[in-house]
Amino acid sequence: MALGGRAAEKIVFNEVTSGASDDIKRATNLARSMICELGMSEKLGPISYTESEGSVFLGREMGTRRENYSEETAREIDKELRLIIDTQYSLAVQVLEKNRDKLDRLAESLLERETLDAEEIQAAVDGRELPARQRVVIPTYAEQRKEQKEKKRPASIFGAPKPAPST
Repeated sequence: MALGGRAAEKIVFNEVTSGASDDIKRATNLARSMICELGMSEKLGPISYTESEGSVFLGREMGTRRENYSEETAREIDKELRLIIDTQYSLAVQVLEKNRDKLDRLAESLLERETLDAEEIQAAVDGRELPARQRVVIPTYAEQRKEQKEKKRPASIFGAPKPAPST
């Protein structure tokens, strides 16, 4: 999923921008964690290649990472990292190319509404009309002040509110 934005840029515009940079960082960190911390590499095996050491400060670990492996192992980690990212990027491109019509409908819906909830996303993907949204009107500052003044105005002796002074 994290590489979907980059894949969509490539498919739709045939170019890549910096828009997906945070997604790429997250995908890379996840893949590195899979390899170095979780032992999820067939080639490197179920070994942790990181060791966290540090001191506790205000309840948070302020650790530094120390590598306990050779340069050769570092190269193997880099190869495995590249393999995971390249494989998943290719998969993202395949999925989006196969579902290009859904990608385009979702993009159009986002242009129309800017944000979508789960029900709206499903409607866009399914090719249905987006469900109606409840319109929320946020009062202006002046309207809020007027309403507050009206609430504070004392009632007359007959219980009816006094008319507002003319300005």
